[in-house]
Amino acid sequence: MVNEIKKALSENERLLYQAQQIAGLGSFVMDIPTGRFKASPVLDDIFGIQPDTPHTYELWTSIIHPDDRQIIIEYFRQEVLGLRRRFNKEYRICRIVDGAERWVQGHGDLELDENNLPVIMTGTIQDITERKRWEKALQQSETRYRELVDLAVDGILVGSKDGIILDANRFMCKLTGLRHDELVGKHISAVLFTPESLANTPLRFDLLEKGEIVVSERQVFHVDGSVAFIEMRTKMMPDGTYQSIYRDITERKSTETSLLNFAKLLAQRVEERTNELQKANTTLKHSVQQIQANQALLNEVGRIANVGGWELDIQTGKQVWTEEVYHIHEVDLDFEPSKDNGIEFYSPEVRPIIENAVRQCAEKGESFDFEYPFFTAKGNPRWVHAIGKPDLEHGRIYGTFQDVTDRRLADDALREKNVALDQSVAQLRKLAMELTQAEELERKRLAVMLHDNVQQYMAAVMMKISLLDSKMPADEHARCAQGALALLGEALESSRSLTVSLCPPVLLEAGLMPGLRWLAEWMRDKHGLIVDVSGDDTRSLPGPLCSLLFQAVRELLFNIVKHSGVNKATVRVDHPNAKTLRIVVSDIGKGFPAGESRIGITSSGFGLFHLRERLAYIGGTFEVASEPGKGTCVTLTVPAIDSVPNVKRTP
Repeated sequence: MVNEIKKALSENERLLYQAQQIAGLGSFVMDIPTGRFKASPVLDDIFGIQPDTPHTYELWTSIIHPDDRQIIIEYFRQEVLGLRRRFNKEYRICRIVDGAERWVQGHGDLELDENNLPVIMTGTIQDITERKRWEKALQQSETRYRELVDLAVDGILVGSKDGIILDANRFMCKLTGLRHDELVGKHISAVLFTPESLANTPLRFDLLEKGEIVVSERQVFHVDGSVAFIEMRTKMMPDGTYQSIYRDITERKSTETSLLNFAKLLAQRVEERTNELQKANTTLKHSVQQIQANQALLNEVGRIANVGGWELDIQTGKQVWTEEVYHIHEVDLDFEPSKDNGIEFYSPEVRPIIENAVRQCAEKGESFDFEYPFFTAKGNPRWVHAIGKPDLEHGRIYGTFQDVTDRRLADDALREKNVALDQSVAQLRKLAMELTQAEELERKRLAVMLHDNVQQYMAAVMMKISLLDSKMPADEHARCAQGALALLGEALESSRSLTVSLCPPVLLEAGLMPGLRWLAEWMRDKHGLIVDVSGDDTRSLPGPLCSLLFQAVRELLFNIVKHSGVNKATVRVDHPNAKTLRIVVSDIGKGFPAGESRIGITSSGFGLFHLRERLAYIGGTFEVASEPGKGTCVTLTVPAIDSVPNVKRTP
């Protein structure tokens, strides 16, 4: 029976030892009057003492860390022994065997004698070094997280499911002008947004509860009375809170307003110019509409770039990235970033600049802020904005890393649109100058024709009439009168010829095809050119378009007379599709080499170069095909009437 009891006690002692060893928990019994104590093997191991070492009060106090020793001794004497309280304290020790510093937590209960004097203390001492290390690491992690949040260039706000603000970063306080304690505890709708903003875009807690990311634009009050435009991205977090990111887009909104005002001003100036250029009115209005449409494209806004945080150990060169930085670099989360492999994402020409900025930050404590292009691990080009702050006390550099590719692309697109706008304005100015030149040439031509023909005939008539006299013989009188009538007839014919050369009546009355047939007869009578005209009915064409196409065909026939060396030409009119009218003017004359143009401004002032420009502004084309010895073929195409803006059908 005794052996079984001893065996059970031995087994219990073994199990107790294993349990204490696993928990890092040692036990002791101290005799208060003598100061001697007994310790379990685990406690001896925690203190780093041999079992045969005298276990005394002095030994225990010598093990306590020098910085904690006096505090613990006074606590033991005054609180525990003096006030008969339970021993419960965390403190540091220095192990005797190796001098290693450890954290322990002691618990002890007193036993009192019949005089209420303490005689025995029984208790435990647990090694909590690892727990303390984790607590310190957790505190440092929380500090780094808070620093990153406060360093963000966007406002960050955390709220409850009821919309109560729980936390806000430094930029959020700057955005509203309120202190942290003035924001926390308030409802989001009562503190931040303008009433109109909430009315236009209400808070959608229902969408957040479904797990959606809600993106909206609102206006936020500042305490100084100003209002800022913000873009807000909100998501419900796993713990049931809401996290919102507020980006200040006031400058972007101001830029959009400036662009809209600029577009309106530009449209007004272009419209004024079109009023002066009556013959180009339709084309210019169409161009203004295109310019306004292009300007509207500039008002589109790209998505907001994501921001990540990073930290660099100055001594080892190792880096720590947040998940978003991995995403921007397009690398897996098991990628191990360092100063050496991080610089490889940038192009060779900017690497020295970045390395120097990091070196100055590490050596002199100078912060850096830069934007440079780099390539992701998948070879995709990006623009990034990096900010670095020194923390030399802890041997590190930390900062933010932001993908600003969309903003850079938007800037490039804006520059391209401005270049296109300048080019359009230059083209309009060029067309205006050409119209002015054409009008001047036409006025000179009319003046010459009037002077050389009609005025000469009228002067001769006046001379004939002045010779008439009542005393003149009857036969002489009749001869002068007949001569005057003949001259008047020639003057009338010259005036009619001038009218027809400007715009034949048949063109206005019957349409393009009758006008082209009349032109064929006129070219045969005046210049000996035989023109074969064929094609579809075009009576539905608007008058201005008929006049433009008539002038183009006439100039092409003039070129055939001057340069082709033949007396035959063909004009074919058809509709290759429902939306297009095509006119083909061809000859089998001399032709000319590719790249050599013999089609320019003629003496009439309405040259084909000018007509080519006018056709282009209504969506038409002007194509020339020629080869020496094989003739020339010119193809004109214009949109059908429904595709041409601001024109009326011929009645």
